[in-house]
Amino acid sequence: MKSEFKPADYFRGPKEYITAERKLSEKQIEKKSVKWARDHGWFSRKYKAPGQMGVQDRIFVKDCRVVFIEYKRVGNEPTDLQCDDAHQLYNAGGEVFWTNTIAGTQWILGSM
Repeated sequence: MKSEFKPADYFRGPKEYITAERKLSEKQIEKKSVKWARDHGWFSRKYKAPGQMGVQDRIFVKDCRVVFIEYKRVGNEPTDLQCDDAHQLYNAGGEVFWTNTIAGTQWILGSM
């Protein structure tokens, strides 16, 4: 069953990309984003849920704010399973986003 929660419902970041970002892998975007977040006082952990597929990539925590972020390479979007997980987190009151740029992470976490 397809999720009613669509990728556009929780995407954050620029719509235009610099050439260098188009060449980055998902792992590189995530790694650089985590470095930026830690440099700005955010605690971050890789989010793993054994036996459950489709969970978001990272949890960020700062000043009682908990944010879940799914990372994708430029041009890719979350799967239906990831959208379902994001919808469940959102319905429970969680802040959940996906992005495909470092600037997206800065926008999400820098909005405090």
